[in-house]
Amino acid sequence: IGADHDWAKVSTNGYRACGIKTGGSLHCFGSNYDGGLGDGTKLDRGTPEAILDAGPWLDVAASSRTCGLRADHTVWCWGDSDGTSFVQIDQNTDWQQLSGHDYQVCGLREGGRPYCFARPGVVEAIDERGGYARTFTSCALRPDQTLSCWGAYARGDGASELVPTPVRVGTDTDWKQLS
Repeated sequence: IGADHDWAKVSTNGYRACGIKTGGSLHCFGSNYDGGLGDGTKLDRGTPEAILDAGPWLDVAASSRTCGLRADHTVWCWGDSDGTSFVQIDQNTDWQQLSGHDYQVCGLREGGRPYCFARPGVVEAIDERGGYARTFTSCALRPDQTLSCWGAYARGDGASELVPTPVRVGTDTDWKQLS
C-alpha cells in the first residue's frame, strides 16, 4: 500500500482498508463516516493513518465495523454503532484469528472453535447444533478441514434460501484457510 512494503495483513470491506505492519501497528484509510478508521474522527482518509490504539495488533477484520485482535488475544471493535470508541467484544483472551464481512465478524478461539459477533457482548459459538446467520453468507473451517457455511447461498450450489445453521459444503477435506 503506497510506498510501504512492510504490511503483514490487510483487510477491506468496500468502504475502507486496514492493514497491520510487521511491527504490529494498525493503519486504516477510506470512508470514515462511522468512525471505522479508528483515528478518533469521522473524516475520510486517502492514505493509511495509524489508529489511536498503538496495539500491537495480530489481526484485523473490516466489516460494517472494524475489529482488531490485540497481542494479548482480546478483540476490540470500533466504527458502526460503536462510533469512534474502542469497545472490547468480550472478556476472552484466547482469540486466534478474525475474518469480517458485511455485518458481522467471525473469529477462531483457542482450540479452533469458530465464533461470530455482530455487536459487543453477543458472541455466539458456531457448531452443528446452531449458528449465527445474517443476511449474507458466513463460513467456518472445521478442525477436520471441512467447510461449513450458513446464511444466504450457504450450500455453495447457487440456491438462495436462508440456511440458519451450518451445513457442510461439498466433500473436500483439505480446506486450509478462509478469508
